Amino acid sequence: MPKKKESLYKIGLDIGSTTIKIIVLDSSNKILFHHYERHLSYVKMTTSNLLRRVSDIVKDEAVTIAITGSAGIGIAQWLQVPFVQEVISASKAIEVLLPETDVAVELGGEDAKVTYFGTTLDQRMNGTCAGGTGAFIDQMAILLKTDAMGLNNLAKVVNTGNAYGIPTMGVVAVGKEMERNARYFRLATRIIAKPGAHVVKCYYCDDFESVIASCPIPIVIAGGKNFLKKKH
Repeated sequence: MPKKKESLYKIGLDIGSTTIKIIVLDSSNKILFHHYERHLSYVKMTTSNLLRRVSDIVKDEAVTIAITGSAGIGIAQWLQVPFVQEVISASKAIEVLLPETDVAVELGGEDAKVTYFGTTLDQRMNGTCAGGTGAFIDQMAILLKTDAMGLNNLAKVVNTGNAYGIPTMGVVAVGKEMERNARYFRLATRIIAKPGAHVVKCYYCDDFESVIASCPIPIVIAGGKNFLKKKH
């Protein structure tokens, strides 16, 4: 009688310059848990808290763990577990899960990496401009009083609507304590447009022409006075 294959859970930790990502897979590579959060430079404390949460999931199962990321090597040495260079780990995952991929773009906390797949791997890095990095995404999410997951949820809504032919309109909300200026609306409308929204609604402000010019989708003006209403 063949010996029963031992269940082996897999834990992956990606510890970057600003965030920590963790994932837990069962023996059939089904995702049991995943989480993303900013460590605010408390790398060891955040890692410890996440591993405590994971321990409640894996319980007494046998596990294998590996760590990657620009800030991961010190934690790997601290925990005495294998460290895998992030380019190698990302490239291996892409080759296994998405073998048809030609180019992969990784938005990190402080730089953006572009990996070209072919007979040999070729990678280029953009560290001069942080305008396309994970930190920028987090900063814009904070500006919009949401988080990176909130922006991801917008993209999911857009994709669901597209599947049924329903357009999505994003709305720029402004609290009472916030100033309604063109700079904020230019950023907010473009961020709403990027995940695929078809229309965006926002308030009118001075220099509104620049808001319209910078936004790649139609804008609906929210509120404002009705100048066509007859005076009584």
